[in-house]
Amino acid sequence: MVDPAGPSTNASERTGVRVVAGPLSLTVLLQSLTAFGLHSASVYAPIAAPALGLPPERVSIFVMFAYGAASLVGLGCSGLIARLGPLRTVQIALLAPALGLLCAAVGWWPLLVVAAVLIGSGNGFTGPVSSYILVERTPRAVLSLVLSIKQTGVPVGGGIAGALIPLMALTVGWRESLGLAAMVYLVCLIALQPLRNQYDQQRDRTVRIGVTDTVRQMKSALKLTWEHPRLRVLSLACFAYVAVQWVVLTFMVSLLHTRLGYSLVTAGLVFSATQLTGIPGRLLWGVLGDRVRSPMALLGWLGLVMGVLAAIIGSWSTSWSLEWILLVSVLFGITGVSWNGLFFAEVARNVRFEDVSRATGGGQFIGFLGGMLGPVVFDAIATVSSSYQAAYTAIAVLPFVAGLTLLKRSRAVRPSHI
Repeated sequence: MVDPAGPSTNASERTGVRVVAGPLSLTVLLQSLTAFGLHSASVYAPIAAPALGLPPERVSIFVMFAYGAASLVGLGCSGLIARLGPLRTVQIALLAPALGLLCAAVGWWPLLVVAAVLIGSGNGFTGPVSSYILVERTPRAVLSLVLSIKQTGVPVGGGIAGALIPLMALTVGWRESLGLAAMVYLVCLIALQPLRNQYDQQRDRTVRIGVTDTVRQMKSALKLTWEHPRLRVLSLACFAYVAVQWVVLTFMVSLLHTRLGYSLVTAGLVFSATQLTGIPGRLLWGVLGDRVRSPMALLGWLGLVMGVLAAIIGSWSTSWSLEWILLVSVLFGITGVSWNGLFFAEVARNVRFEDVSRATGGGQFIGFLGGMLGPVVFDAIATVSSSYQAAYTAIAVLPFVAGLTLLKRSRAVRPSHI
């Protein structure tokens, strides 16, 4: 297997994980803020959609555009990271959703498309730039844990969105609350500027980042991902997992509020619980991923559980008590929202360090296609069948099949050159 962290005598191996604390804090901040922007659409949907004359389910279109932008940006940003440096790339990743939230605050539907693209673009940078920052600095023995800690930023951002957005929107108005959120991004962006010399000293000004060069980088990343047997299987599983994860999270608030009759605040808190329980889940799977013989098999088992829980969520009705709904949501948070760090670590383990950002971007691209298509397909099935349960059951098949495939692939002999 290729050692993604470099030779065993590198600085991180000598000094331990303490050297990762600063970079890890930076990437957790980035992950939290970009996740907040992406999850805000799901929480705002029951509030803003009526004011715009749209059904809440049309949030699936917003998510489709956001994930489409995220997938393309992640696929083609390796050259930008090399040319500008990871810290400048982080700042760009924060600027994009800030502008997106301001566009969304206008409330004009063409600008909502622009908002989705900007918010998604910020999220697209996070995987490649975070792996670029962390993998070189992280001891191989704790790679799954470190990347899983980085991924805790996703449920942190989603949890904050679910808890604060309904209160802010009901207090100052949904448009005004979007403006306030945008200001947070801009403050953080400016506050990071003093760190640029620390992170961007190795930037390569000879790297070209024109359109032709970016397209070439996109093709290179996809070729690397698709022609590498283990990366291909991991990425297709990522597609299935992201699809069901975003179906559950995109429609949870609308399901609880508009179909089951819970208040917007209660629905938002259940959403937050689903997100925040992803934090201990990610830490648990990160620790186990560094200790088990096959992290790929662990990912497979998580897919099986994710599929079962998604089908159960589809069976929610007014006969379900809030306590049981909360229990299922927490279990989904521990499993269906917590697998991502394992995925990024397994990708990094299977390539050379210089290929990490490309491999991450390629795998993330395929995974983000699941986030783009999953909610739209779900919406279509629910509309045709007039049944959320049928749509949830159909989408739950994806991670179940992917989990079985990962379990089978994990028993195969790893090629000697990996």
